Amino acid sequence: MTAVNWHAEYLIKCAGFGDPPWDKKFDKMLMEWKTAADKIGLTEDDLKYAVTKWLPQNFDLSMEGIRKLIGCYTVEAIDLTKAAERKANGEKIVYGILPAHTSFYRAFKFTDPKVNTYFADMAYLGFMQTFFHKIAPVLEYAEEHGIRLGCRHCALNKTKYAILSTGIVPMPDVNWTWGFICDQAPKTEELLQESWDSRYTMVNSRFPHHGHAHENEYQNEDMVKYLGAVMRDGYEQVCKILNIKVDEEAIWQALEERMDYLRRFEELYDFMAIDPPTLNGEIQLLLAHALYSVFNTGFEYFNDAVEAIIREVKDRVAKGKGIVPKGSPKGMMWFVPLCNPFIMRLFEENGCAIAYCDSLLPSKADLEPPKFTDPFEANAEAFLKEAMITNWGRKADLTIEKMERYNIDFMIWGFEDYDRWLASDQKMCLAYVQKKTGKPCFYIEGDSWEDRDYSEEALRTRIETVCEIVKARKS
Repeated sequence: MTAVNWHAEYLIKCAGFGDPPWDKKFDKMLMEWKTAADKIGLTEDDLKYAVTKWLPQNFDLSMEGIRKLIGCYTVEAIDLTKAAERKANGEKIVYGILPAHTSFYRAFKFTDPKVNTYFADMAYLGFMQTFFHKIAPVLEYAEEHGIRLGCRHCALNKTKYAILSTGIVPMPDVNWTWGFICDQAPKTEELLQESWDSRYTMVNSRFPHHGHAHENEYQNEDMVKYLGAVMRDGYEQVCKILNIKVDEEAIWQALEERMDYLRRFEELYDFMAIDPPTLNGEIQLLLAHALYSVFNTGFEYFNDAVEAIIREVKDRVAKGKGIVPKGSPKGMMWFVPLCNPFIMRLFEENGCAIAYCDSLLPSKADLEPPKFTDPFEANAEAFLKEAMITNWGRKADLTIEKMERYNIDFMIWGFEDYDRWLASDQKMCLAYVQKKTGKPCFYIEGDSWEDRDYSEEALRTRIETVCEIVKARKS
């Protein structure tokens, strides 16, 4: 009996390389995938588990677009394993952290193609946990060797510490850290710098959150100009370290590329609003992540995945086919737990759909062209429009805007137990939105990045209860 080639099975059945035109790349991709899987710690058993259980259980692999979406993350994981060799050959490596405005990282690459830009922690954790349910060994290494237990640290920061320490990824030439949301990440970078001294070069950009509740900060000219200056300063520092020029045309090119990709979603999201919903928030988040977590492989594969998904969603709408029966409650979640896709399934098994990820769902303002003519200020303006960046009052206002536009029946916050600072405004948003809309809103304790403390079984009862309440309200 011939042994099953699980590397090939994964690429064909789960990652889109059995579908045209990607099938033409299959032989080359298979060789690279075998090498990469070994480097990042995936065994034959891991691949078998993913192909036969984890992925078909949590993703609709009958859809070409979803297979290709998984392929986008696979290609980036493979590319990440080449970083050490590229650095040895004289190419430059830049790391960033989530969430950042990817235009600047893409501009480095447009200026010099031999600059490689990764969000190494997200590329590794987001791939290993989301598609293979295997991040625990890396987190346990970090907890044993550097980022001790005692309080809950973000799994992204622990992942970065571990994959640098164990050599899964190389030391970057520079790490540009954005402390615009996450305050723990810059402190982790300081820990990494202390651990490796001069071998770890860091540029840290910060921004004070001093806007008033409900203020449209992107319309505050002083705030936009200040953030633009912060972005310019960080960008120039990184360019100096990389020995490349500050090319403002490359920044405009990258911003336009980002806006082109963003605009492609508007039609898709409107189709997703039709009853019954055709996709869940996990898929929407995986598509949108390319806007917030830079991929060294760019948008090429993502554009193919989006095209396939739009085509298939239109077909499903025409046939009245959805992820839950017609008339079922349709919810939205502030930040869908990207790396724990079983949470979307638990809602669907209980007759409710989480159709959208609020924080990465574009608002009307997000789709408007920039009003500022300086490229750094234009990026600052776009950044301040984003729901994840703005003050709690405007977050709540944007949630209400989206609930009305997409006919949302209930709203979920939570799953950010790893970062009390990030989650600090969510209960204020919840109370405000519930009062203004009259629709049920909930907060669920959990972790978006891992499930050691919040397993499927631990969350099942809570989700069942929420679904019973919203079904009773809708009826």
